[in-house]
Amino acid sequence: MRIWIEKWMTFHAILLVFTTIFFLLTFQIEAIGLIFTLSILSLYFLKFLNNRKTDFLFEAANLVTSLRWLLLVSLTYFSLSDNHIAIIAFLVLILDGFDGFLARKYKTQSGFGEYLDMETDAFYVLALSCLLYQNGTFGLWIISLGLLRYLYFIALQFFKPPHKKEARVFRARLIAVILMGSLIAGFALPLSISKPAILFSALLVFYSFGSSFWNVLQHNLKKS
Repeated sequence: MRIWIEKWMTFHAILLVFTTIFFLLTFQIEAIGLIFTLSILSLYFLKFLNNRKTDFLFEAANLVTSLRWLLLVSLTYFSLSDNHIAIIAFLVLILDGFDGFLARKYKTQSGFGEYLDMETDAFYVLALSCLLYQNGTFGLWIISLGLLRYLYFIALQFFKPPHKKEARVFRARLIAVILMGSLIAGFALPLSISKPAILFSALLVFYSFGSSFWNVLQHNLKKS
């Protein structure tokens, strides 16, 4: 991982954790969308400063990912019905993976595009979790799903993971898709169905992050 991206990701994670706390105190969910937008724009700017090129902005894969996070930000700015939120979230989920397909097709894979995609996925979970909490559909615990990835990344700064780059193994990717789909169910399906689905996906996510963190701890213990 390039040093500037790692520093940005740490700052980004801390920023969104504190913004989420602000949301919990004020219920101003648009603050989360605003801070995420400003932080992502700073990522684009840092990429430009490091390369002095703007061609990455017009690559098909990055355009699709940019559309995804813009759609997610719109959920925090406009008062939409649950059905409209579900439709937009479903569209964002469908587009997830399409950006990777385009990057491979046009041979434009890059660390920047990969991390942009990961941060968009993380914001997907945070935005939908906060919306479900704001609607009163779920209790405070739902916010933990949105914050888990950011808290995990912050915690990693105190340890040395076995790999510099975040691994996107198939199992973790599959669990992430299950979680994203279950969050859509929170807006589109009755609580009797959506709540068990989200609880099940939450257990999978906590297991995934927990096992990854345990591997990091073991790696550090072996090296000490």
